[in-house]
Amino acid sequence: MPLEGGGVIPPARPFPIRRAGMPQALKLRSTAQFDHVFGTRCSRSNAHLSVHAVGNGIGYTRLGLSVSKRVAGGGVMRNRIRRRLRDAFRRARPDLPAGFDLIVSARSAKLPKGAALDAMLVDLIGQVIRKAIQRIETDRSGPSVP
Repeated sequence: MPLEGGGVIPPARPFPIRRAGMPQALKLRSTAQFDHVFGTRCSRSNAHLSVHAVGNGIGYTRLGLSVSKRVAGGGVMRNRIRRRLRDAFRRARPDLPAGFDLIVSARSAKLPKGAALDAMLVDLIGQVIRKAIQRIETDRSGPSVP
């Protein structure tokens, strides 16, 4: 279809653009799932992030994100933080052990950039997973009787 000035409308893309999103199966979505993870009280945090974890027994690690208005203000900033955390998790996922539900909460709107955020997230997740594994092993062995 010709335009004024001799231009032409470009044809529609033959294939849809594939976004690098996370599959729904890897996300914690419901309030019950979040309550279960928060209820275990197994967490680690630093000045920027807080990570909660619990074993899920399903063979892959799922992620939930929590970014409050108090921390980041408007929706644009909160969504930007969620995108950055989701992307960092996606890049770190091959290095993480499987079988855990994780919730990452932003404690500050000023997160490090790029590889520093990835390293911070992997470090915190590693710490909280070690703590969760210790709890699982302690629960299996039962309470110690003096």
